[in-house]
Amino acid sequence: MRRCTRFFGDETDLATLVDEIECLAQIKYVRAGLLDTSPPPVFHTRSEIPSFGFANRGVSVGELHYLIVPLGTDVVAPAIRIRDGSVRYDVTMLTNRESIDVRPAGEFEGRCIIQGDISCISDDPTTQNLYKACLRALKRQFVRRHSLWIGINAMEKVRAGYFLTDDVRNPQMSIYHDRLA
Repeated sequence: MRRCTRFFGDETDLATLVDEIECLAQIKYVRAGLLDTSPPPVFHTRSEIPSFGFANRGVSVGELHYLIVPLGTDVVAPAIRIRDGSVRYDVTMLTNRESIDVRPAGEFEGRCIIQGDISCISDDPTTQNLYKACLRALKRQFVRRHSLWIGINAMEKVRAGYFLTDDVRNPQMSIYHDRLA
């Protein structure tokens, strides 16, 4: 069963959220996606993650994402040969059932907040508990406006002229800007 919760937060909002999660559970972050190297990069705190809270590409689905796994969990990264003959390593929830996926996204180019998300596909009790802990922390740290979870600082930035979106290339798809200000 796939579950996904989308949110908007700046660096401060996301740091507050993830710091609470780190206090609730012993976890590590593993860079997810199709990677050039194995083993994948591992981070023990969010402060070790480069550019945490800042979107790099301006498109939600293209932003860096990480598996959150219990501290003692080994992460599987199967090798995949791609068309040009090179090998990549696939780090996903599909091969790591005790994980949730977090895409922090965040502020982009000082003008908008790119949508982030937390998702879970496993029915594993450990994974479900971790996902629920993340949701509880999100609900304490963010506010709900319509169907969106928005960090307090991100809301202030919207009032100052930022917009919320999942893709900066399509400004007509900015999300609920006029209803949030």
